[in-house]
Amino acid sequence: MISVDNFSPDRGLSGSKVSIKGSNFTKATQVLINGTGAPFQILSDTEILAVIPAGFASGNIAVVTPAGVAVSHNNFTTIEIIPPPPLEYGAPYPGAPYAGAPGAPYAPVAPGTPGVPGAPFPGVPGTPGAPYPVPVPGNPYPATLAIFTPPSGPVGASVTITGSGFTGAKSVSFGGIIAGMFTVVSDNMITATVPVGAATGPLTVDTLSGGTVSVGTFNIAP
Repeated sequence: MISVDNFSPDRGLSGSKVSIKGSNFTKATQVLINGTGAPFQILSDTEILAVIPAGFASGNIAVVTPAGVAVSHNNFTTIEIIPPPPLEYGAPYPGAPYAGAPGAPYAPVAPGTPGVPGAPFPGVPGTPGAPYPVPVPGNPYPATLAIFTPPSGPVGASVTITGSGFTGAKSVSFGGIIAGMFTVVSDNMITATVPVGAATGPLTVDTLSGGTVSVGTFNIAP
């Protein structure tokens, strides 16, 4: 029988990850947080890693499988970032008008005698500076691979990889075998096709800022 025993952490922001512990998770089809669907990855029969969706409210966590639905006893709490209130400015100060007496008229000044031109300053040549380093194109931030779906599939299947820093990705590998076909959908998503000869193992995304490897393994179906 499927069950949700506990999860951690018990609170977080949208986009953060939560580990769900329980039993009979192998065939899970959905993870719901207060009724809102969340991306997830099955790590084992007793653990699921889910990503907190945007716009959700505090509530329980449910795991859906063909055999039934298991709901957590405790609620996951939403953390909201509240912006500071706008600054308020006071009313203008009603100052009294200037009551000074009018000044004397301006007396023009006679032109002075032209000065003698000075000698040119013998400047010392400066030391040449170091050449400006040419920036390396690409994403300067390290890439991260959060989850992928589905967790298994045959050669030729399409797999969606979610994370960050994917812009300019150079390759995607399945168990060390490079996929011939992949598309960088956005900085947070890649779709890749399982290549011929792929072996069960972690997924790897190689980017301009380095490589990132998945926590779980992708299982090659016969």
